[in-house]
Amino acid sequence: LQGCGVTQVAVGSNHMMFLGVSAGGTQHELHILDRSCVTGNPPSPKSKVVERCEGLAATRLIAAGPERCGAIVHSDAGLASCLRRLVCAELHFVMVFRAVMRIGLLPLKRLVLASNEASSPLGKILEQIVAAANPLWKYACASVTAVLQSLCTWTTKLELSAIYAELVPFNIFRGYLKAVCDAISGGAFKQLAGVVLGLDAFRRYPLSKPPTAEQLESMFLFPLQPIHANMQLLAELSAHMQAVDQPESNRLNEITQQWSTLSQQCAEAIAVAEATNVFWNDYQPIRKLFYSVPRRVLRNSKVFPLLSQKVLSGQFVLFADILVNSQMFSVKQYGLATLWVVDIPESEPDKFFFKLVSPEDSLIVYTHTAKEKAEWMGAITRAISALCLLDDRDVPEMSTNELGYVPSDLPVRSLERRFATFLFRSHPLYKEGEYSGEWFEGQPDGKGRMVCHDGRIYNGSFRNGVCDGQATMTCTPPNGLIKYVKGYWQEGKIHGHADVEYADGSSYSGDWWQGARSGHGRLMSSAGDRYLGNWENDLQNGYGVMDDGQRRERYLGMFHDGQRYGPGIVVTASGLYYEGTFVNNRLQGRGLLLDVDDTVYDGEFAADAFLQGKGKLIFPNGSYMEGWFSGAWSDRNGLKVNGMLKGPDSTTQPSSRDLGYEGELRDSRGVYAASLGADRHGRVHPHQKWEALFSRCKQQIMQYQGKPGSQLENYVSPTISGSNSLGFTEGRDVEAIKTYLGQAFLLRGHPLNKLVNDLADAFHSSYKAQGAHGRLLTDAVEEVRSLLQRIEDVVLFTFPELAHDRGVNQDLPFAPLESPATDFQLRYIEPLVFSNVYSVLFTLYILNTNARDAVYWRSVRMLNDMPDILLMQHLRIDRRLWFISEQDESEISRLLQQTTTTKPQAVRRPAADQSEPPSRSSPVPPTLKPFDSKMKSDLLEALRAKSGSVSADMTARLVQAEGWAHGFALSMQGGDEEPAAAAAAA
Repeated sequence: LQGCGVTQVAVGSNHMMFLGVSAGGTQHELHILDRSCVTGNPPSPKSKVVERCEGLAATRLIAAGPERCGAIVHSDAGLASCLRRLVCAELHFVMVFRAVMRIGLLPLKRLVLASNEASSPLGKILEQIVAAANPLWKYACASVTAVLQSLCTWTTKLELSAIYAELVPFNIFRGYLKAVCDAISGGAFKQLAGVVLGLDAFRRYPLSKPPTAEQLESMFLFPLQPIHANMQLLAELSAHMQAVDQPESNRLNEITQQWSTLSQQCAEAIAVAEATNVFWNDYQPIRKLFYSVPRRVLRNSKVFPLLSQKVLSGQFVLFADILVNSQMFSVKQYGLATLWVVDIPESEPDKFFFKLVSPEDSLIVYTHTAKEKAEWMGAITRAISALCLLDDRDVPEMSTNELGYVPSDLPVRSLERRFATFLFRSHPLYKEGEYSGEWFEGQPDGKGRMVCHDGRIYNGSFRNGVCDGQATMTCTPPNGLIKYVKGYWQEGKIHGHADVEYADGSSYSGDWWQGARSGHGRLMSSAGDRYLGNWENDLQNGYGVMDDGQRRERYLGMFHDGQRYGPGIVVTASGLYYEGTFVNNRLQGRGLLLDVDDTVYDGEFAADAFLQGKGKLIFPNGSYMEGWFSGAWSDRNGLKVNGMLKGPDSTTQPSSRDLGYEGELRDSRGVYAASLGADRHGRVHPHQKWEALFSRCKQQIMQYQGKPGSQLENYVSPTISGSNSLGFTEGRDVEAIKTYLGQAFLLRGHPLNKLVNDLADAFHSSYKAQGAHGRLLTDAVEEVRSLLQRIEDVVLFTFPELAHDRGVNQDLPFAPLESPATDFQLRYIEPLVFSNVYSVLFTLYILNTNARDAVYWRSVRMLNDMPDILLMQHLRIDRRLWFISEQDESEISRLLQQTTTTKPQAVRRPAADQSEPPSRSSPVPPTLKPFDSKMKSDLLEALRAKSGSVSADMTARLVQAEGWAHGFALSMQGGDEEPAAAAAAA
């Protein structure tokens, strides 16, 4: 039984039966032995080997009794014979593979690891081979066990396909094939034979003599033999199964095709590895530069001619991952992951051209025949396809990463787009930078990441080799340069909306144009300064709002080249207000200044709050000084004045307290037409404010209008249109457009929604916090009216059909601010705008009417403290409704006579009123005068007509009746009906 593989054993009383595989693994053998063999005695003549017995190949099971033995033979001899031969092949492979592992792989590995070659490439290759052989050994044992079990239990249905589907042997064989091919390509077996020959420990080696390199290679390749054997046996088995079980036959046929593909690729991989070994030995200079264990040579221009248009074209070598052009004094390599092959249809006699394109270089090469050109282009393209790992439908499972070579059956395909990593050496923008991402025809194109040598890191969209689209940039430059960018790019420059952080701690969020801040944007510095407004050429230009954190003031006005230039207003945190024309960041010329105590200066300025020239200073009590002024308003040493001081004259000159709330003289900034003229020095027309926001919104809408077939409502929601198309065509339904607008204004991301939100943010930034000054109420109201008109203009620009429904002349770009709001504004636009700005307007209204409110409530308290008789008299209540009785008439007459002879006294404020701090803008209570005779007679007549008693409280309060009544009369002379209404309520 030496070298025989036993599959079944049957034991009787005086004999034993063995069913197994012959030493060659080609046929079955049935051995029957008597007792003498069992007890160790020499075999008797009865021992025999049964061979070529009829039906033996179909034997499924053997059995033995005390005196007899037998075998169960399957009726389908052909199928059983094929299956038995498959079992023989599997079992023979296990037997020999075990011997190879025991006396070959493992001892060699131990010998090499014990030598100085343990950490060398040879030691690593041996470790890889043994590591790949272990799963192959486990598969061999599991496979023969499963096939034997299926043979013994086989009755009517055989399912071998399930065994191979469960074991998945193909990837196991590929792993071992790659390890062996790496050893072949690098000449490892020749090196291993030399190492084993020189070892003193070889005398303990199981073999009789040191193996040669050819013997070692054959031994290491032996585990790959089942690939070809299984392919043939499974094909034969599938043919026998076709008549018995068609589905199983089809499944076995698919597995056979996979074994066939693996067998073909195995032969190609070994051939390429051997050719690579020959190349490394012949071209040692190239080996020194480009040798790598998994690298294979696919094509050599010394064998297959390929030339370039240069004088010295040199040698071209195509590896599985790079293309090398070796010349006399230089060597260039092109990574296949970033190499494109471009066909050139034009040709010359004996020259057929094509172009090689890389990120930093391009090369035109040619061959002498069209066939050679197609072969070279096909070889390069297949190598690129295998390296880029296409999907399984286009690339077989055996890829470059697994086998180190390109299969010949890989389809030729030009990969215009791919994902790869490349290190730039001489790029003007990204020198020494590494890009990892998508490529298109030799340039970064698509999503990617660029790491530059100077610390810049781009992450986002690229196009034509530069950053284009949405992306981020992070870098660590010195102070003053950009640190972080998140936004949109175009042709390598920031273009569109972007959020930027600078190295000095400041930040900018807004619009960009070709790398410069342009449009609407917000700048916040680390020192607390803020700017929101229009930008142009990286500088503030146009209308904007600037907060100075150090000076604690806010400027609302025009800018030019980064400086305050033109009409503007300044409001400080202390309440100081001044306006005028600014030149080079300084207030110059005529302007207006309002202090917190209602002092007004109207005249010439030389700088911010620095008076210089002719002017007029009006005090809260109505006095004013007119002349020449010089000095800073906040200077503690005072102002230098050369002028004339005049007292108050209410008929010709109002006091500064009246400038905020009295009749026709009222103005939000205290400017009154009678004395100072109708022009307001720092006024910016509302239509000049926030122009960039409206321009940007129109540009975004035009982008959707300009695209063929584009519909703006699809940007919002396709469900809005319904049966009515809202695309940019004629004949759209007006009601459907209005329904669409109702949703577009509220949907986040829509241009109209963004416009309203940005305008609300700008409005809050202008009039909140330091900008919350009562003098700005008129500006805020006019700005809101302007916003309503211009938003309506944008809507009409988008949907001209609404112009007729609006009821205005479409030719006018804007309606005058004095014109009433249209129905469209009130219905669709005003609710959206007012919901965002109402809180600011309410705050400004409170600050603007604070002085009037104080006067109003003082009058209410005065009326509340008046005696009931005088209050009813001034309210002219019907005397029949008075509640004073006639018996108190004498007492009241006496009291009134007493008040007539009393000297006029100033009215003292009630106790509750005295605890309240006086308001800076509250007027001085008027001087009280006694009743006239008509008032006294009316009061006496009323008292006589009524009956009742006079209470003690009323008697005491009548003492001051004359003064209170006159105070109430004076409060009514100003034409304000609010105190009268309050009195009536009281």
